[in-house]
Amino acid sequence: MNIEETLKAAGYACDHARMSWFNRSARKIFSEDVLRDHDLNWLRLQFSEPVPKDQFWFYFNSAPTDPSVCADVLRQLRLSELAPVVKAGS
Repeated sequence: MNIEETLKAAGYACDHARMSWFNRSARKIFSEDVLRDHDLNWLRLQFSEPVPKDQFWFYFNSAPTDPSVCADVLRQLRLSELAPVVKAGS
């Protein structure tokens, strides 16, 4: 199974406009660049980490220069009550 198949099987959907994969119920989003730079084992480890109920985790290689990016994504997902947390890709 490759990374895309693993993401789909875990309930993630591709957001082509933002070049990322997200899962509302898992409260996580992975940028395509962070997925390219890591292997399947890394991804599975990230899947296993529980997200606090009041947070949504964003996985990027580097934090967005504009902090409103995360807030915009949460608004689009109708989850703006959650606190965005940027996780390091490494």
